[in-house]
Amino acid sequence: MSRAAETEQATARASLYALFAALFDRPLDAAGLAALREPTLSAALAAAGIDPGPDFATADAAELREQLSIEFSHIFVAPVGKIMPHEGLMIGGEDDLSGDAAARVARFMADVGYRLPPESGQVADHIAVELSFMADLAAREAVALAEGDSARATRAREIQRDFLRRHLGRWSGVFANKVQQRDGTGFYAMLASALTAFIASETEDEMV
Repeated sequence: MSRAAETEQATARASLYALFAALFDRPLDAAGLAALREPTLSAALAAAGIDPGPDFATADAAELREQLSIEFSHIFVAPVGKIMPHEGLMIGGEDDLSGDAAARVARFMADVGYRLPPESGQVADHIAVELSFMADLAAREAVALAEGDSARATRAREIQRDFLRRHLGRWSGVFANKVQQRDGTGFYAMLASALTAFIASETEDEMV
């Protein structure tokens, strides 16, 4: 594969990680929904295996936002049965949002120079944070490739492999299954299915 192709691939992976992070972080606002309906992001959704249906592009924006907000709230906010998308809670058997798993993730991120913005209000082992971290690493890889720094690109790739092996790759499937069980056939169920497929592709032989 040429350096240009590798750079394009890493950039695309970074964009997809960032897209998943944004969609699992909070309900879509007006700007976010408008962006998803633009051809570029619509194509990204399709490439990720997310087909929200023909009405997604043409439905009344306010009504669609309300529908998606209700779905998001049912999954992640509702007082009964909501999903708490944290590594420690999903697979660590912890009952504290700031438990050992979150501390381990935070240390991993800090060790490679990634700092979670304090204003985000998120804990390090939240699904959106871990996905954002992977987006940052893939973007680092893309920049290094574009600059012809193969050693730095390789290091960024190695960190991605390590983080998937130690953290995100261990529980993203559990998270996705819970979302699908909770949401049925809605937008977030499709998103979860696409996330499972994407992480599986990332953890094939070339990544682990």
